[in-house]
Amino acid sequence: MGKKKDKLAAQQQQQLQQQVPWKSIDKDPLGFLVSPEDPGSFFERNWEQKPAVFKATAERVALFQGLCSLPAVVNWLKQRQKKAGPLAFGVDFNTARYRNGVRETPNGEVADAGGFKALHDDEGCTLQLFQPQRFFDPCWRLLAALERQLGCLVGSNAYLTPAGSQGLAPHYDDVELWVVQTHGSKVWKLYQSTNGYQLPNQPCPDFDQVRALPATHT
Repeated sequence: MGKKKDKLAAQQQQQLQQQVPWKSIDKDPLGFLVSPEDPGSFFERNWEQKPAVFKATAERVALFQGLCSLPAVVNWLKQRQKKAGPLAFGVDFNTARYRNGVRETPNGEVADAGGFKALHDDEGCTLQLFQPQRFFDPCWRLLAALERQLGCLVGSNAYLTPAGSQGLAPHYDDVELWVVQTHGSKVWKLYQSTNGYQLPNQPCPDFDQVRALPATHT
């Protein structure tokens, strides 16, 4: 049953990928991401100034669902560990759990496919996979196109979070971020910048959940 299910999921994913307009994404990835807004207007009004929210379209969904997912990572890891061994904590991925106002990082040393999935399913951990573009070609292709268009390095992390849980405390980052929901559903909250940190150049400590500023977007 498991192999049939995996095969069906792979077929469905292949069908979705056929809907991805890669020619236009390779040429203008930013335009694809911010449409129907014009990229020039986005840079003028939003870039390094304020957040923007862009709704899903059928083509975006087709692209995003092929970037990274828990089944895809587990299946890839089963193949990888035959030759390269398991993933290493702190090098390939981290675990994170935010419960009762406390951030936990229950890392070990290494995790094979079964251990990786158990951390997610049984331990309620968010799995932070570093640089998934190393392993998944659609992710690599999108980032490569963005690097060409923006003229700078573009990185990525994938966060695989169990239903009904939270991996990270409220925080801000010191880089411009695209947050892409690839699977499932999630409540996202965006907050006003704290005083003096409109363009921070240092990462922040975790904020207390109850002390977070009023959300500007939910």
